[in-house]
Amino acid sequence: MKKYTLILMVLLLFLLGTSGAFDIGDNDKSPKPTPIVVVDKPIKDKDIKVYLKKQGIDENKVQLEESFTAEHPTSEIYRNIETGDVIESFSSIPRINQDGQFIQPYWISYAGFSFSDSDWDAATNTFTAKVIGTEVKVDYNGERCWWNPELYLDGKRIQPVSQTATLIDDPYNENYHQNTITWDYGICVREIRLIEGALFEKWVFPSDPQGKILIKHRQGGVHQLGFGLLYDSAGMQLPVEIQQNDWEIVAASTFNNPDAEYPLYLGASATYYVTYNAAVASYPTPASANTWADLRADAGDWGGYLGAYWGSAANWQCFTTINTFQNLLRSLYIFDASSLDDTVTITSATMSLRGYTKSDPQSNNPRINIYAATSLSNTGIDKTDYSRITATAWSNTPIALGNVTAGWSITGYNDWILNVAGLAGISKTALTKIGTREVTYDVGGAVPTWASGYVTEFGTYFLAQGTGYEPKLVVTYTPVIPDISAQAATSISNHAARLNSVINVAGGELCDVRFGYGTTSQTADNFELYDVRTAWVAGYTTGEHPYYDATGLTNNQLYHFRVQIKNTSGNDTSDEIDFTTTNNLEAPYNFTGFPLATSINLSWIPGGGAGNTLVRYSYETYPGNTTAGNLVYFGTGRSKTLSGLTPGSTIYLSAWGESGGNYSTYVTLMMTTSFDDSTASTTTDPPSMPFGWFQAPDYTKLSHLPFYGGLNSVSDGMNMPRATFWILFVMACIVIIATPVVFVAGVSAALLAGIMLMVAFTVIGILPAVLLFGILIFAIGIGGLRWRLEA
Repeated sequence: MKKYTLILMVLLLFLLGTSGAFDIGDNDKSPKPTPIVVVDKPIKDKDIKVYLKKQGIDENKVQLEESFTAEHPTSEIYRNIETGDVIESFSSIPRINQDGQFIQPYWISYAGFSFSDSDWDAATNTFTAKVIGTEVKVDYNGERCWWNPELYLDGKRIQPVSQTATLIDDPYNENYHQNTITWDYGICVREIRLIEGALFEKWVFPSDPQGKILIKHRQGGVHQLGFGLLYDSAGMQLPVEIQQNDWEIVAASTFNNPDAEYPLYLGASATYYVTYNAAVASYPTPASANTWADLRADAGDWGGYLGAYWGSAANWQCFTTINTFQNLLRSLYIFDASSLDDTVTITSATMSLRGYTKSDPQSNNPRINIYAATSLSNTGIDKTDYSRITATAWSNTPIALGNVTAGWSITGYNDWILNVAGLAGISKTALTKIGTREVTYDVGGAVPTWASGYVTEFGTYFLAQGTGYEPKLVVTYTPVIPDISAQAATSISNHAARLNSVINVAGGELCDVRFGYGTTSQTADNFELYDVRTAWVAGYTTGEHPYYDATGLTNNQLYHFRVQIKNTSGNDTSDEIDFTTTNNLEAPYNFTGFPLATSINLSWIPGGGAGNTLVRYSYETYPGNTTAGNLVYFGTGRSKTLSGLTPGSTIYLSAWGESGGNYSTYVTLMMTTSFDDSTASTTTDPPSMPFGWFQAPDYTKLSHLPFYGGLNSVSDGMNMPRATFWILFVMACIVIIATPVVFVAGVSAALLAGIMLMVAFTVIGILPAVLLFGILIFAIGIGGLRWRLEA
């Protein structure tokens, strides 16, 4: 055994030696490792990780600074913890609703009373929505809309195979689950699909229905559905006729179009957020002999794709007549980047579109770029927005359509790095609008090679496709040192005041703010010398008004305060503001007494502004003025014993604050002296015998206990009601006594002890019987535990 012990000790010494445990001095000449940069909130968004990689930035040196908020529901803020640069990612889709709740885009079983499996509620979103049977009801900030559509094929109504809807995962975006409700109509499937901030209805035709389709939406309410969009699986737009602002009609010939790729999608949408992206086109009618110059110079004839999941960032289509063209399309994208501080300088920015298809049948080698744009409206597309997408390039790096493996990506995001004009065009106070156009033929004016009926296209996903596919704008800027000003204190009273401030410049990121105040003036450099320095509070930005409610101040006292602000770039201290607390006379407070047989021990806290306290008493009623009744005390103290009283009598007391001959309002106190000092009590209520299950403690019996006065003193010292303290004390006694009895004497003895305690304390009226019954149950439980342990 000793041999093995010796071997183990030698091994231990060897390990300690090789680990450097016994090294003296720095004898290790090997290179020291680079300090690890600690990231508090690592990046989770995979698209941001891809963006950083493209920018040559180590994702392990970037952390999340601010996730989506109610004020900025479409943006997340990251910070490079080495350079201090801030990276803000703007989406087209909100992740937080108006109440600051994270949006959960899925359906749940209808919360109301229902006999149908077809009834559903939308989970947390920017709106509320219900599906009851085949009807949809939507409420957005108290404004409602509803629709319950009917489907007709050649005038004959088609009913769903079943009124019972089916809940499925998103058929178009793997990032959503349980967000789509479907009904099978035989010739098509109707879908109601949720994403963040929007609801989409889609009628999916897997094949030619062999006739004319009519959908009567039968809508009502304040909001109207956006509809009139029909496209095939390749994103080609197909004609839809709208009647009575409610009916969608698709001709049989449309379904017979040999160029259409099934399935076909007839869609409607209800969007409840400001940003959007859409396509606009020159699509003149009658469209029989459009030259390329005609399309480029057109003011715009069509706008759509608001409810489309995918479409074209740019495309053109040829007519069958030689050298004529059917349409030329551009797209418009709107981002809300107003969360950017107006003082920051944007150093770089990237706009990204996720591609899904591309087509160049005549090898025109087209290129696509981003351009400055405006729009007629901030909430919807107008056909004339076509001419509002300018030729001012916002990027110097157009993207070529390329071949199958190069150029325009159809499996990931396509990025444009913004140039100087683009950086200057990003709005920090309003919406930022960016258009896409083809470079060589649309902007440049060259005529593309014609091919009968063929389409040249940069296919892309729109925001309706949802999370992971939506257009994005990522901005990098260097935050600046923030600036804050102290503002005059308000709500000033004898003992409190509100210290105010305003943030002039947040510097491009959320800031921390704190206050310092005291009775001695301090310079900005001596901020730490203030009597009180509040904790830093995070989350402030430009234009906000942080404040602090200072309490416990001295009346008629001059105070000084400053406010500080900081971000990752530095901090700022405001100028000093002074204020003086008021000196209004206040009545004493915490006016209390301890009655004995012939005396009452009184105490109080002087009121604000009072130099003296006046106390008077009467046997008949509260003294109502400063000369009524009998004088108890007048002076600067805080306590007084009123002696010479009659045992068993009721005493009425009043107290005032006094300064310079002026008196405050008064407070009152009623005390009842005891019949002798041994039965003295602080309560004014007469003793009562216990009764019923909810009996109160019987003070006539409690007072005879040897430790009665001591326990009352402890209770008074803790500012705890005596009855409460007595109940807690007795419970503790029972637990302390019963538990050892259980483990020492056994279950039977514990039960007997519990019953005896219950009877004893019930007789003397210490505890309500309900509480004693609970204690007995506790004893039984402890006994059961002992029995289990013994078993």
